[in-house]
Amino acid sequence: MLLDEPAVSERYEQHVIGFAEQLAATLRRQGWAEPALLALDVGRPLALVVAQALWIARPAAGLLGSGEAVDQLARLLESPAALDRLMADLEGPSSPS
Repeated sequence: MLLDEPAVSERYEQHVIGFAEQLAATLRRQGWAEPALLALDVGRPLALVVAQALWIARPAAGLLGSGEAVDQLARLLESPAALDRLMADLEGPSSPS
């Protein structure tokens, strides 16, 4: 049985975008929305390079117990749609906590 590749791709993208939304909420709550937005805006052309560096660092991060977070961040940086969502969520009005 073959996997329905568009459906798998859609679920993957939704998972990454969901992580972007969670990350944006956390950054806003901690008061880091503006610095994060600036860093994303300036560093966006290097997002794919940074994602690849995270994949290289993944084994060491796994030893420290933060491997899943590194995976999610690398996936986010590889996804233009997720980066767009993260930046839009960081730019938007703050939600009440």
